Amino acid sequence: MDDLFNELPDFDPSCTTDSVRRSTCQNCARPSTVCVCHFIKKHIPVKTKVIVLQHPAEQTRQLRTVPLLKAALPEDKCQVIVGKRFNDIEELLDRPTALLFPGKDAVECSEVPPGKYEQLVCLDGTWPQARRLYQKSPLLHLLPKVMLSSHRKSVYLIRTQPTVHHLSTLESVARAIQEIENFDGLEDMLVEPLKGNG
Repeated sequence: MDDLFNELPDFDPSCTTDSVRRSTCQNCARPSTVCVCHFIKKHIPVKTKVIVLQHPAEQTRQLRTVPLLKAALPEDKCQVIVGKRFNDIEELLDRPTALLFPGKDAVECSEVPPGKYEQLVCLDGTWPQARRLYQKSPLLHLLPKVMLSSHRKSVYLIRTQPTVHHLSTLESVARAIQEIENFDGLEDMLVEPLKGNG
């Protein structure tokens, strides 16, 4: 068995025997037949912590992108919380925090002064689900909003987006942090698994 694994150059330790038996990789959460772990660049040194507030329905979807984000960032830079309303997370927001959410009162990420925010909150779900998460969570209404400043097409062709300019959670976070931190090339590094699996 050891010899077999030694012959697999792209084998990732997270793709365990248990995950193969269940046909799902425990690292990228993809079906084992389309595992993209070898495309993930790990421990990318971002400064901003990402807090993902995830609708429960996302956990049952295949080909979701948050596991790819979590696998690429340092452990202390990505936290995922599942629920339908978030009004008890005050302790997580004790540092300068912005909410990635469009609106008339949102500032474009490219206009945010470097270092202004230490944390970025994003909502993970379909657009209707994300709107409901926001509406049912008054605490989020107190956070300053930031939004993406450009309209680029999604590279995520497997899971249909409402329009060509709607992005997956991974793509949105990647572009937002790249603009906020002036981190050239971050978006390309984070979305590489989507291209590799497309």
